[in-house]
Amino acid sequence: MNKRTFAAFATTATVAALAMSACSPTPGATPAASAKVCAATSSAHMDPATDPVARALADAANKASITYQAGSGEAAPASLAASGCTLIVGTDSTTASSLSEAARANPKVRFALVGASFTDAKNNPTSFKNGSVINVRASEAAYLAGYASAGMTTTGTLAVIGGSRDNVTASQMDAFAEGVDAYNLAKGTSITILGWNNAAKEGTFVDSAENVEATAANFIAQGADIILPLAGENNAGAARAVAAAGNPMVRLIWSGLTKADLKGLTRDEAVSAESPMSGQAGPQVVEQVDTQSFSDSFSYIQITDAVRASIGAPVLTGIVLDYSAAMDTLISDATAGAPASTVPVSLVSGGVILTGFGAYTPMLSSDLKLGLSDMAGQIETGGMVISTPFDV
Repeated sequence: MNKRTFAAFATTATVAALAMSACSPTPGATPAASAKVCAATSSAHMDPATDPVARALADAANKASITYQAGSGEAAPASLAASGCTLIVGTDSTTASSLSEAARANPKVRFALVGASFTDAKNNPTSFKNGSVINVRASEAAYLAGYASAGMTTTGTLAVIGGSRDNVTASQMDAFAEGVDAYNLAKGTSITILGWNNAAKEGTFVDSAENVEATAANFIAQGADIILPLAGENNAGAARAVAAAGNPMVRLIWSGLTKADLKGLTRDEAVSAESPMSGQAGPQVVEQVDTQSFSDSFSYIQITDAVRASIGAPVLTGIVLDYSAAMDTLISDATAGAPASTVPVSLVSGGVILTGFGAYTPMLSSDLKLGLSDMAGQIETGGMVISTPFDV
């Protein structure tokens, strides 16, 4: 099944980034007319057109009328720098080593790294002078999803499947399990999770849609009725396995969504959607989604009907990870010559969202709904901090 065990990955990107200790002044302003922004994806197997960070960067460059280019694999950062890129974004933490080499060799080029921090020689987290950090807090939504799933399972068994062995994926797997543990502690239950050992911080990772499908089918056979796949485009394999189960109570938590995949519900529409399950997620709504206040998003922000239909399997809820605002900020800072910074993608920033539960909303008990809203509100105000060993 080509499974890989994840062990002690939390320090890999940090160790790789130690080479980025040679500080130089932040590169100056680069007018849009002469700027070129570039995405460096982690592997030759990753198509930049399907990488969510690369897509967001391409869209941001297009809005700013700036040239865009992408490359994959270990040699990509150096190659992109040589091609005249003025801003290079490493799309996940596994690019840290090659990105650090390129940054050391090209001090006049701006760099940014998703899901890992640049560090100095003493291993103290700090922004490299020409390197920004995209601090992704997807663990916040994953934690809430784990808590919700523990309260909505009918079998007492949940599952999570990883794809790329990067920090953002691992943090979500860990946080999902932490949310399950929190529910067990609060309610005195013993919900189990397949695919992640929360004590050992090890999990199940697979590298193709076929292997995701086989892994998901195996977990379903072991009793899992809610599955969170975190395998990018390979999530389609999990959808096939869930569809093949032919059971509406075997459901997915769909990851990899962006705000373009959402619709907003008014309060009245949300109430009307809380009717016995019909396979629909509520009435069609075309209004723009406002995600700046997220504590009620479980009822009022939904996955569009078209996206649900395209998945082809029952979806309980979704995790939105939208990099568009972060990429806009990186490009704006680069063209203005602003200092390197840490750019958040989080529940508070609106880049991370746990969506509503669609047709499964009636299964949310009042106690569970209130608990989720309370936790989300605490995260918003800083009263509750979700952290994993894999966070920046």
